[in-house]
Amino acid sequence: MEHARFGRGEILNIEGAGGEKKAEINFKIGGIKKLLLRFAKLEVVKD
Repeated sequence: MEHARFGRGEILNIEGAGGEKKAEINFKIGGIKKLLLRFAKLEVVKD
């Protein structure tokens, strides 16, 4: 995954349902973050 602010990262876990779904992502810059998917602007990238 890629985020405009945190850069590239790897999804560690997804939890919740519907509008409350969160992803735990380990970003190369910024470390591990939990992001609410309805607000997170993520792009799928191939490594």
